[in-house]
Amino acid sequence: MNDMVRLGDWVTLPDKNIDGIVQEITLITVKIKNFDQSISTVPPTLLLTNTFKNWRELNENGEKLVSRSIFIDKTTVKFCSPELIQKIKSEIPLMADYQQPANRTAPTNIQLFRTYMENISIACRKLINRLILK
Repeated sequence: MNDMVRLGDWVTLPDKNIDGIVQEITLITVKIKNFDQSISTVPPTLLLTNTFKNWRELNENGEKLVSRSIFIDKTTVKFCSPELIQKIKSEIPLMADYQQPANRTAPTNIQLFRTYMENISIACRKLINRLILK
């Protein structure tokens, strides 16, 4: 497979919901241990015919990509009132610039949480870049 995948590589096949470490490669199967501890076995031809990501270079450069799952009780998902949105914008600095997309229904608390997490990520990257460039 032209060194596209090796034992120990972290691969992601989004179409097949596979995200994990290559455990075994044979002529007829590639075994991948997913991060949820399940095992996916796919034919090697799948890696030739479908799109997949290999995160090998990230690992070889000593970099890490952190991926976390957050479990949310679906009964707690609610639409946010304009008053709540205003309160969040005034009390949480990273949300001060939040703008609700035009022509959309009121955002849910989960949508606001995602925006908050994205803002934290951006702020951290800016801080790290500033510290590195000093």
